[in-house]
Amino acid sequence: MVRTMPGQQETSPERERGVILPVDQHMLSFDVEEYFQAESAAADVGPERWDAYPKRLLPPLERILELLAEQGQRATTWAFDVLAEAGFRYDSSVFPIRHDRYGVPGAPRFIHRARGPAGGTLIEVPPLTLRLGSVNWPVGGGGYLRLLPVRVVAAALRQAERAGRPGMLYLHPWELDPDQPVLPMGRLGRWRHRVGLRRTADKLSWLLARFRFSAAAPRLDAAAGQAVETYAY
Repeated sequence: MVRTMPGQQETSPERERGVILPVDQHMLSFDVEEYFQAESAAADVGPERWDAYPKRLLPPLERILELLAEQGQRATTWAFDVLAEAGFRYDSSVFPIRHDRYGVPGAPRFIHRARGPAGGTLIEVPPLTLRLGSVNWPVGGGGYLRLLPVRVVAAALRQAERAGRPGMLYLHPWELDPDQPVLPMGRLGRWRHRVGLRRTADKLSWLLARFRFSAAAPRLDAAAGQAVETYAY
């Protein structure tokens, strides 16, 4: 095993032989939260104000379940050391991109073993990106699904398939609720939160009809038993 410095990857004979996961299905996850709990609203709508807003989680959550049932599909619901110590087996929060609020540009694009500064490890499942030249473009999160043409997301899924890797998409129930109240947010935050809300359900339905998805856990059980690459954060 090769020692690594932070931000470098380990190599192993297994990785050099190209051990990868079968890609019969991609992964789909829903971050179940209310519209007023979204990260884009955090600076303006703190937890102490949540009770002032009507709860709207159930209808879009039911719509998600309907869309999944129509296509016979399934889905799931960096403090790596803390997560590992708490018993978590996997995480899906590291976007291998450059962004003004998040992102680890040098991180692997696909499933890998993440190691925290204190040595804690777990399986990391990065959200889907589209590789163009030397740049990873984010497409796998709900905001990107709302903003981008759905065929761009499809192109990223097919690119992952060609690499023999499953892609990870995630959304929030509130992204299927275009009639939610307008939150007191800054102009940029409000745009990020509301752009494309009326098209989310149709885009999700389009993808569900053309690609196979599953919950993350079965795919990660397979990854845990294989020599996937390790990345030190």
